[in-house]
Amino acid sequence: MSAKVSTEWLSGCSGCHVAIVDLHEKLVNLAEEVEFVRIPVLMDEKGYPKADIGIVEGAIRSVHDREALIKLRESVKTLVAFGSCAVFGGPSGIGWLYDRESVLKAVYDEGASNAGGERPDADVPKLEDSVIPIDEVVPVDYYLPGCPPSPYFIASALRLMLDGPQGKQTPLVSGPSAASASARCARRRARRFRKARSPRRTQSAVS
Repeated sequence: MSAKVSTEWLSGCSGCHVAIVDLHEKLVNLAEEVEFVRIPVLMDEKGYPKADIGIVEGAIRSVHDREALIKLRESVKTLVAFGSCAVFGGPSGIGWLYDRESVLKAVYDEGASNAGGERPDADVPKLEDSVIPIDEVVPVDYYLPGCPPSPYFIASALRLMLDGPQGKQTPLVSGPSAASASARCARRRARRFRKARSPRRTQSAVS
């Protein structure tokens, strides 16, 4: 009986999902043992079917990201944080430097291409105040870092979850791990940086 796999991408570039497609023949070799019931890069599945393994890339930046992550977690038995954004913050973690109001102001109020200064209406998902690591919202069972993870490690990780470790070296880190602690430390440093530079920005604006 094949294991069912469901995937989701949050705020990120979707490169980790492209890496799954780049498995090529490795994906074919797993075809009899893995059934993808949801994978946005390959199928148009709006719901969250029950699955054995959940794979999520990206970080939480909007209310939509949070809701999608919770739905995925509720529908799977095992959840894998997939790629550097989901594990450490990655490029998405730059958002820790800016709160929601700063982003909206820079893009919509002061952006040269937005002459009217209009902000998105209520139909657009609301931004969180900052980027949030996924394991601060739901429990994560495994972490697979990489930007993106190499196809070899992706295939090895899937094989591990199908067969068990069997004494083999694994690319997976079981959670909770140093990954979440590292992300929290990075976010705290970003907050301190944000606070430290605020007076200088205010002073330069006045002068």
